[in-house]
Amino acid sequence: HGTKGCGTLSQGRWHVPSSNFLQDCLPIFEQYSQTHMLWNPAEDAVVYSARNDAENAEYIELQHFPPREAQPEFPTPVHQEDAPFELPYTVRPTPPAVVVCEGSFCVWSPC
Repeated sequence: HGTKGCGTLSQGRWHVPSSNFLQDCLPIFEQYSQTHMLWNPAEDAVVYSARNDAENAEYIELQHFPPREAQPEFPTPVHQEDAPFELPYTVRPTPPAVVVCEGSFCVWSPC
C-alpha cells in the first residue's frame, strides 16, 4: 500500500554484529540462510546478535517492523539521487529494537 508504484524502506538503528555471527555465519551466509531463519514466521520481526564494545558484551536483539499495510509516516516519495528512473521509495521508521538477553547466536524456532 502507501504511494502507488513506490517502495518502502524501514529505517532502524545501526548495530554491530556479534563476533560469532561475523566469524562463523557471515562467511557462509548463503548456506546458513537456507536452514536458519532470522525472520519470524509472520515476517514482521527479525532477531540478531549484536555487540556492544563499550560494555564488552553481546546481546540478542529483536527488531519489529511496522505492518506492510501501514501507511508510511513520510508519504512523500524520495527518488534515488541522480537516478530518476529508479524505483521511488518512502522511509518508514521502526520502533527501537528490544534486547532479549545476553548471547552471541540466535535463530527463530521452526515451530
